[in-house]
Amino acid sequence: MSDLPSSPLPPEESVRSTDAKRPRATASYGAARQDTDSTAAEKSKMEIHKPKPFHNWREFLKEYAIIVLGVLTALAADQAVDAFHHRAQVADMTQKLQEESRSNLQVLDYDIGNAQTAVAGLERTLTALATPAAAASAQLPPSPNLLAPGDSAWLAIQDSALLPIMPKLLIANYWKIERSTEFFNARVSDFHGDYRKAQAALDVFQASQTSPTLRETLLLRLSEAQQSGRSYIGLAQRLRAQNQWALDGKEIDLSLARQLSDLNGNHD
Repeated sequence: MSDLPSSPLPPEESVRSTDAKRPRATASYGAARQDTDSTAAEKSKMEIHKPKPFHNWREFLKEYAIIVLGVLTALAADQAVDAFHHRAQVADMTQKLQEESRSNLQVLDYDIGNAQTAVAGLERTLTALATPAAAASAQLPPSPNLLAPGDSAWLAIQDSALLPIMPKLLIANYWKIERSTEFFNARVSDFHGDYRKAQAALDVFQASQTSPTLRETLLLRLSEAQQSGRSYIGLAQRLRAQNQWALDGKEIDLSLARQLSDLNGNHD
């Protein structure tokens, strides 16, 4: 069989075949150009201008003054923001201290009233011991319910960094109130303990009135509880005066507060 001659391709197929074999130079060139443009843009953004050399002292001082002025302006703005924030904190903590002192005034008034009732009962019992019939039926009021003044706002200030920026008079007053409160709280347990002892001695005496020793013991317990109650009332009145002075913005005078409680006849 004779070889058949290959049929020539149509003109259109020949052009398509040639285009398929030819590389896509246009697309590659466009992508390369785009990359080149983006690289040039990035270089233009990152271009750093070197400072010009100073030709004289006047130019140097001008640039130096601009830098110093900028730094000082930034520092002043930062300090202004801090000062505004500190003033807000001081105002907030001062208000909380004042609210706590007002609450403590009510607590101390309540405590003083209950303690005075208890002391009056002790005095009536001491008077009743003068006659056997009255001593047999004498009764003491229940142990007084005494509340403790609050100090959470003051403790919060101590635990924070606000002490150096708080008003000096305010801080000095509440240091004194803290000292008085510690001593006052210690006397609460003393008064309660002495009062319970007096109640127990009265119960034992009324159960057996024939022993002179029990009567002397009862008189001693009643006198101790009475004195402890008067001391407690005097400390409560002193602490109340200190809280009131702090609210009024006055300097707390510990000696004057002691004199006020002494004038009331309640201080030991």
